[in-house]
Amino acid sequence: MMGGIFILAGVILVLAFGKISTFSCNRIQLTNCKLVKSGLLGSKSQEIPLNTLKGAQVERGRSIGTYRVVILTSSSEVPLTSYYSSDRLAYESIASQVNDFVKNPKIISLAEKHDDQFWGFLFGGIFIAAGVLILLGKSSES
Repeated sequence: MMGGIFILAGVILVLAFGKISTFSCNRIQLTNCKLVKSGLLGSKSQEIPLNTLKGAQVERGRSIGTYRVVILTSSSEVPLTSYYSSDRLAYESIASQVNDFVKNPKIISLAEKHDDQFWGFLFGGIFIAAGVLILLGKSSES
């Protein structure tokens, strides 16, 4: 039973955190920016009108040392990821690139990507492996 719980937790970690978030804008070809969040179960995209884009900021989470990027529009704040992580430097770089794009109309396009697949698969894999080891240990005891 305990092994199954660990395996299930590992699968949930992989599905929840093993994602790639991409934010892209193009001043010439498109009138909307696009935020795409891709994972093992598919991808979700969200359009943000380019004329409502105000910038980006790094938002601090409730837990110490956790952050995420929030895209700022004239009417809302759109999180780049649905969760917070400790990757502050990467988030600051993404926010800076978005802010530069907003401030400088000479910058034609923007494509920022944040890939959390490594961490999702690492932690999920650890839980799955622990669950398998627990199940194997119980089967050898019988």
